[in-house]
Amino acid sequence: MIRTLPGVMFVVASALAVAQAPVRFPVTVWPTDDTPGEVKLGDFDSNGAVDAVVAMPFALEVLDGDGGGGFAPPRTLVQGCVSSSFELVDLDRDGWLDLVAGTCAGLSVLRSDHAGGALPPQVVGGVELSEVGAADVDGDGALDLVAWDGVQNAAVVLLAQGAGFAAPLVHRFGFEHSGRLRCGDVDGDGDVDLALVFRGSSPWTTRVVVASGAGDGTFGERWSFDAIYAGDVELGDIDGDGAVELLPGGFGTLRAYSYAGAGRFASRELSAAWGPSPSLVDVDLDGDLDIARPGWSSTVELLVNDGSGQFSERRSIHSCETGIDAAFGDLNGDHALDFVATRLGSGLCVTLATQPGLFAARRPVPLPWNRLHVVGDLDSDGIDDVVAFGAGGHFESYVNDGLGGFDLRWRAHLPASTFRTQLVDLDGDGDRDWIGRLEDAAQSLFTCANDGSGRFATAVVSALPLLGEEHLADIDGDGRADLVAAAVPIRVWRGDGLGGFGSPVATPPAGYPRAADLGDLDGDGRADLVYALATSGLAVQLGRANASFGPALSPAISVSVEALELGQFDGDGLLDMAFVTRTPPQLVRARGDGAGGFHSLAVVAIEPFSIFTPVLALARFDRDALDDIALVRPFWMQAQGWSTFVVYTARGTTGFDQGTEIPVPWFFERPALGDFDGDQRADVVTCNDATRRVELLLQR
Repeated sequence: MIRTLPGVMFVVASALAVAQAPVRFPVTVWPTDDTPGEVKLGDFDSNGAVDAVVAMPFALEVLDGDGGGGFAPPRTLVQGCVSSSFELVDLDRDGWLDLVAGTCAGLSVLRSDHAGGALPPQVVGGVELSEVGAADVDGDGALDLVAWDGVQNAAVVLLAQGAGFAAPLVHRFGFEHSGRLRCGDVDGDGDVDLALVFRGSSPWTTRVVVASGAGDGTFGERWSFDAIYAGDVELGDIDGDGAVELLPGGFGTLRAYSYAGAGRFASRELSAAWGPSPSLVDVDLDGDLDIARPGWSSTVELLVNDGSGQFSERRSIHSCETGIDAAFGDLNGDHALDFVATRLGSGLCVTLATQPGLFAARRPVPLPWNRLHVVGDLDSDGIDDVVAFGAGGHFESYVNDGLGGFDLRWRAHLPASTFRTQLVDLDGDGDRDWIGRLEDAAQSLFTCANDGSGRFATAVVSALPLLGEEHLADIDGDGRADLVAAAVPIRVWRGDGLGGFGSPVATPPAGYPRAADLGDLDGDGRADLVYALATSGLAVQLGRANASFGPALSPAISVSVEALELGQFDGDGLLDMAFVTRTPPQLVRARGDGAGGFHSLAVVAIEPFSIFTPVLALARFDRDALDDIALVRPFWMQAQGWSTFVVYTARGTTGFDQGTEIPVPWFFERPALGDFDGDQRADVVTCNDATRRVELLLQR
């Protein structure tokens, strides 16, 4: 089921201002304490930011909105036996949302305490009531409660009476109810009617039943029509004629049914595509109701209303693999409805709208799916491009058009497949050249010079031996990239400024280097080397003018390091370090001292690794000139079968923000990060194994 903001919250409220917008990709996961069921959105604490209330197996929880599209950790409102159905509604018209939920004891009415919480519950009605709704059934201006009693197979009406509710009015149907109970004026007589879905005579049929309201809390005539396995029914005026139509979801065509009098219904086809449980919501805020319905996998289809009840335009919302429910609401105060879905596993998936009715979905891009990708600005236009390479020695360069598309610029063939490729300026002309290793017998080094437009010259192949993890950096301070092999011994091939390399300079390391990175730690213009040792922690060796490294310095970090990266996290102009440890399993930051040492170690996150080490990378996901940490948990480490891309945003000396999780559709060994839209924030390229397409995840 997909829902809008409840009741009075349909008018979009402005969000609270936030000091700095958090990282936002098309899909962001906010964890809950357990697997969530139904979700409703509304400003529960009346602070101007939309909150999420979620049904858990044994609790109702609220996640307070931060006004920027995110949520605080959940807090419990109701503990104990709770049905999956509840309602957020302002029962007493005091401007604060109240909560009505089905529990094992009956309907629990929790009125707002005007402080973001709820007063003790008032239990009304019989036991095991579910499918809660609120409507003015008797026309007295007060909201009454309607629920379904699964024991008696009956609809129960509780009329508002003072500060409480009258004794329940029970309306037995004698059939096993399936789907939601809906309230609305179906026959146009001004009274609230009930619409329900019942199981039919065969497994593939259902029956939609409408009970005509008498205006006093009772119901008289009952009319019905058959639908093909309708899981639910939705009510709304979709063509603007003032009459309510019924939309049952299910197999086959999506149809709208309108009451034609004398117990009969007329129908018309809306869409030929199959889709269960349609929901009506004005997604594009143009004044008419659009249709949202779950599709295959992680896609929700939007059928856009043209104002006359026709739905020829289709759009898609790409979320993570969703669970039971979803809802729309303006989470970040930009006057566009965003999308929140419950996640299989635990958590809420947030997809923010770019403008009313449009969402920053994962966009397929015309890159070859079965290739690896390396990212860099090939034509010096300020946005990143892609080089794709794969089996058989084929490679292509694709130049970004700045609009989310890529144009093929160059295609060539190398003597063998490639690996460990990089884009770096080898010849000093200011553009990115391509360098990597061939999967030939000698694992030869190759370089391809860029002409400045993303086209590459014929590869130059060198017989440099493969001796360990390789890096490109200026070791001797002459302004040209040198090649470093972090092995035993450490070797440096000095760059000649033309794309070639001279004879190696060897330096003995302090032990066998594992993970390594290069950067100017002491500010002398020469790259220094920091690396993890197999048994004794970390070591640092400073670069020298002759392209060698000095003796090993111990930065007093003796834990077993699995992966490391150098970057600027605290804004003091000195290189810091992020590293991953296995025992204990942590992501740690260490601040640089400007002389090759590190201090002030701080745990950024606890990361359980099992037997695999997450991939660590750095990029700038916001515009604050500080490097942020990106951590990739491979799909085989995730219960849901997806990889998880986690971003920890640096906040200077105060550390890092809580990690933002972005599910990605398939494992990639190293995230392909780059600024693909020119907004100075990192985006992601990934391969979707399900669709066999390359997808671009843009921040918004």
